[in-house]
Amino acid sequence: MKKKIIAVGITAAFLLGLAPSTYAFSGNSERGSGPRHNPEVREAMQEAIKNNDYNLVPEELAEKITEEKFNEIVAKKAEREAHREAVQAAIEAGDYAAWKALVEAKNPEAPILEKITEENFDTFQQLHVLKQQVKALEKELGLEGKGRHRAFWKKGRSGGEGES
Repeated sequence: MKKKIIAVGITAAFLLGLAPSTYAFSGNSERGSGPRHNPEVREAMQEAIKNNDYNLVPEELAEKITEEKFNEIVAKKAEREAHREAVQAAIEAGDYAAWKALVEAKNPEAPILEKITEENFDTFQQLHVLKQQVKALEKELGLEGKGRHRAFWKKGRSGGEGES
C-alpha cells in the first residue's frame, strides 16, 4: 500500500511538472505572443531607442509606452552601455581594482567576484581577448549574432542557405 501511495505521488508530481511546460509550449501562453515577440516590432523599438526618438516607437507599443517611460528606457540603456564599456576598458587595461569596483557597484554579491581574483585576473583578461577574437572570426565568416552556432550546426534552421 505504501509503495502504491509513493507511485501515485511520483506520477502526480510528474504530471504537475509536465503540465506547465506543455502549456508554455502549446502556443496558448501570452508570454510568447504580442508585439514584443514580433521581430519587426522589436527591431523598430530597438531602432527608436538607438536613435532616442519616441516618434519611431511602433504603434503596437506606443499605446503602452509613454514618452516619459521611453526616455527612462533610453537612459537605462545608456547607463548599462556606459557601465559595460567601463568594465571592458578595465579588463583590457588589466586593472583588477577598477574592474572589481565596477562589478561591486553594480552587484556587490556578483558570483563572478568569488571566481575572479587578483591572482587569476590575467587569465580572465586573456579569456576576454580570446572571446573578442572569436567574435571577429565569426563576423568574418558571417556567423555573428544570436544563434550564430545554430546557423552552422542545424541545417535548414538558420534562415540562410542550405535550408531543407
